Amino acid sequence: ARDGYTFWSTDYHIAPVADMADVFASLCATGGGCMRIEEHSFSGACGRTFGGRRPSCAQGLRVLDKGNAFDLCPRPHALRRRFFDAYCGPRSALQHVDAFVCNHPPALCELYMPFNKSLLVFATVNLEFSRENPERWAEWLQALRHIARDSRNVIAANNPYDAEYIRYFTGIQPELIPSYCGYAAASAGP
Repeated sequence: ARDGYTFWSTDYHIAPVADMADVFASLCATGGGCMRIEEHSFSGACGRTFGGRRPSCAQGLRVLDKGNAFDLCPRPHALRRRFFDAYCGPRSALQHVDAFVCNHPPALCELYMPFNKSLLVFATVNLEFSRENPERWAEWLQALRHIARDSRNVIAANNPYDAEYIRYFTGIQPELIPSYCGYAAASAGP
């Protein structure tokens, strides 16, 4: 296999990551770079195998689980510190990861900021999803602006409404990457 990048995802929705995996597989098959996604899903559908998917349910993660990853509560700063402490260092399970993908919720990228790796914040739902209280919302907007200042990171939305929503609340002009769903068409019957 040709060299490529490794992306890490711990989201609550399997479709956006399935879109990426399908596009990456096409690129690899046609001579492009062979990208890899390590999906550790908290979605209720993570065990489903439609469209050629393999089960992707999170297993063996330290610190993070389905109950605390969504909003990082009850103590978000302490949880982020514990996660970083558990996964930093040269023998970390994240050492080989090139980038983190966060889409459902997009604010999950707050967890990965200290790792000094690329972040793909891909809003496939409203930006405040999982950060609904005013204090956490303000912290997330500040964090997103910080993320956007680093040219290694990408801020994106999968529809014009969410792209405009991001621009309105942050001043950031996100990339627009529409949903693809090619894997769904390939698995649908006549």
